[in-house]
Amino acid sequence: LQKACSLLGLNENDVTEAILTKLLTIGGKTIKKRSSIAMAEDKRDALAKMTYSCVFLWLVESINRTLDDTGRDLDDLNHEKRGFIGVLDIYGFETFETNGYEQLLINYCNEKLQRHFNRHLFEVEQ
Repeated sequence: LQKACSLLGLNENDVTEAILTKLLTIGGKTIKKRSSIAMAEDKRDALAKMTYSCVFLWLVESINRTLDDTGRDLDDLNHEKRGFIGVLDIYGFETFETNGYEQLLINYCNEKLQRHFNRHLFEVEQ
């Protein structure tokens, strides 16, 4: 947690408290209560997923800015007039308006499975 907070520029004590506690507002009063282990794990996982998703979106945007040599804002260009990242999988190219981290994982797994299948098939034929 210390390393992650340092890299993200977050206060470790604030993140720890956010993960391990929950705030309940009842009748205008706010009560701080400890989170269950399952809830704390869910909060931890949600933070990790959000972080990876944001890094992925930043990476795609950075690559797209590099591919776009016009110097214009990417939002001002329509999709057909600029370069894009396409993922070639076993079904062909996929183009999404916005890619998500989940899509990256799905494509990665598909490629690994296809590679395994091809290697196995070629080994059997040899």
